[in-house]
Amino acid sequence: MGVKCLAYNQIIPEIKARVSMQDACRAYGIQLHRRGSKLLACCPLPGHSEKTPSFTVFDDGKFYCYGCHSHG
Repeated sequence: MGVKCLAYNQIIPEIKARVSMQDACRAYGIQLHRRGSKLLACCPLPGHSEKTPSFTVFDDGKFYCYGCHSHG
């Protein structure tokens, strides 16, 4: 278990530093639209379909869906 934690603690931050959340979303076909300082899209997460964008990507690379309350 220690090896998995070590790999996660080293690799994940490196991936996050190299790939922006905006680029990752676009790679999966999520169309982001800028509204002020935020980027919005309809939520791409399973089990949540919507017509009005509630999936928000912030400039620091974090996201939050105001519809299904997923975040990361």
